[in-house]
Amino acid sequence: MIHGIQPGPLLFQDQGRLVYGLFGAMIMANFLNLWVGQVGLRLWVKVVSAPESFVFSSAILLCIVGVGMATNGLFGVVVMLIFAGIGYLMTSIGLSIVIFIITFFLGSRFEISLSQSLALMNADFSRIVDYPIALALLALSIISIVWFLVGRKKSHQ
Repeated sequence: MIHGIQPGPLLFQDQGRLVYGLFGAMIMANFLNLWVGQVGLRLWVKVVSAPESFVFSSAILLCIVGVGMATNGLFGVVVMLIFAGIGYLMTSIGLSIVIFIITFFLGSRFEISLSQSLALMNADFSRIVDYPIALALLALSIISIVWFLVGRKKSHQ
């Protein structure tokens, strides 16, 4: 129970005014989004046709101001600029930034899952053949790695 509201099949019957009020608010918000999108379309056409130097410098300025306001200091701005430099270096040597971000956020979760799996299998990787879903996922991951490497070799030729 949250704020005196009992979720479940009787929600519409017991809290009808609240539920239909939320639906009405969402419908109004969607119409407002449509109106803002239609009005802002002319603005976005001008933004897209602006020179890249102006768009990039404006984006950097907005990022710096946003991080500075969110952290109330320069520490966040310095961290942002350091990671921007790392991202630039990664791009310049051909590494994927998206893969780095996914790894950064999912790496600790992967370590926890791996240690749990090792505990369940008593640190014996040969027991993976007892689990057909694990075998299928392992096969899919090997296929995707091979596909990625073959595609990367073809793109470099």
